[in-house]
Amino acid sequence: MAQQYYEGTAFNRDGNLVKVCVPTDSGETDLVTPIKLKDVKPGEFIRRKPDSLKTYRRGVYDRSAKKYACDDWDDISREILLKGSTLVYVGFTF
Repeated sequence: MAQQYYEGTAFNRDGNLVKVCVPTDSGETDLVTPIKLKDVKPGEFIRRKPDSLKTYRRGVYDRSAKKYACDDWDDISREILLKGSTLVYVGFTF
């Protein structure tokens, strides 16, 4: 069976939109995609690295800190604040 590839666009580390071609494993449909945090919908699950085990949920924008609140899914008393320009990853099976 021939190797399958996903072609699309993603943001690189500099925040520029680039074309990517990523191999997929045996028809797997999950593609972890980098995206700026400000473009993620509130309530959507995110990860800070593509292979991270820690999952967060994007919360609201905190005007006093000028950052977005991200709640830890495993620990309800833990929250991190991230800039809107931070690259996070979406599109994984959780």
